[in-house]
Amino acid sequence: MSAVEQFSNFQNLAKEQFTKVAKVAQTRAKELETEAKKSLELLGDRAQVELAQLFAHAQGSTKAQWSKLGAELVKLGEKIQQMAAEDAHAAEDTREQAAGKIGGSASIN
Repeated sequence: MSAVEQFSNFQNLAKEQFTKVAKVAQTRAKELETEAKKSLELLGDRAQVELAQLFAHAQGSTKAQWSKLGAELVKLGEKIQQMAAEDAHAAEDTREQAAGKIGGSASIN
């Protein structure tokens, strides 16, 4: 074999090896891509579930807060009614006292 033939054989062998390595690398890259896609889908699914849980918790908290606010408003309404009733009684007592003073002073004259 001449040097040119040996060099040509070496060149062909190197080319075949590079082609094999490229195919293996390409196959491995596709496998990694598939695994990455599966991982991202799994993470996406988990993120959606967690987000749904957060929304549910937020809605539950909001409902509880609205419920508590409603109860406090009822208490406030009852307190206002009680104060109004007390004021009405106080106003009535004041009128009676004023009427008694007016009536008492009128009878004195």
